Amino acid sequence: MLVNAMTFNIRFDTRDDGANCFDGRKVFIKEFLDREKPDVIGFQEVLPHVREWLCDNLPDYTVLGMGRNPDYSGESVSIAYRKDKFDLVKFDQFWLSDTPDVPGSRYVLDQSPCPRISVQATLVSRKEGKLFTFANTHLDHVGAYARLCGASLLMTKLLSENKYPFILTGDFNALPDEASIKEIKNLKGVHDLTAAVKETTYHGYGKETGCKIDYIFSNKTAVKGTLTVHKDKKGEVWLSDHYPISVTVDIH
Repeated sequence: MLVNAMTFNIRFDTRDDGANCFDGRKVFIKEFLDREKPDVIGFQEVLPHVREWLCDNLPDYTVLGMGRNPDYSGESVSIAYRKDKFDLVKFDQFWLSDTPDVPGSRYVLDQSPCPRISVQATLVSRKEGKLFTFANTHLDHVGAYARLCGASLLMTKLLSENKYPFILTGDFNALPDEASIKEIKNLKGVHDLTAAVKETTYHGYGKETGCKIDYIFSNKTAVKGTLTVHKDKKGEVWLSDHYPISVTVDIH
């Protein structure tokens, strides 16, 4: 079974972005997703009204994920999956902390300005009947210790508590040589499906900062030639301040 997966930091909505605020980008985003039609998408920086927009404007998808605050409000990392291809078996949202089941919790030794979360959906293919887990996250942007602990927690859940093949997408806020990324890549059987991406993935609306911080990992392999960094632009409007990345994964 082939699964086309995408990671897409959709950028939180702020008027400070001018023409690239969400209202300025949303028609372009819809056109892009309608054209690409990924099977599963991991979105980061999804504010509540953006999540509503995704639900309303991606009718072929089911969108999952709640806010990261103690009352489930605020920014989320959302999963979208094609409802014509998959059914949901299980969904879990947890906080990247020493108490992952406590909403709003954080790593106390490396306190971030905001909680960080991960979502995981176990899906079953309607056609083949195969199951896999699709996970999505956004690691801390301040603390390297919090990123390392978050990466360790993510992989524990995907390798020890999950019995199915997995795909993990996200904005990891870490360059490829940081400990949090090595924590994932050094695990036996885990592949960085974005390893061939050497350029920027966070570009700050064309500033080309040189930061590769968006990744797709799996314990399955990618189909050769399917890895794509989407650099779409329309005039002065970008899809986001990050490039979406997609790859087709062979789930067998």
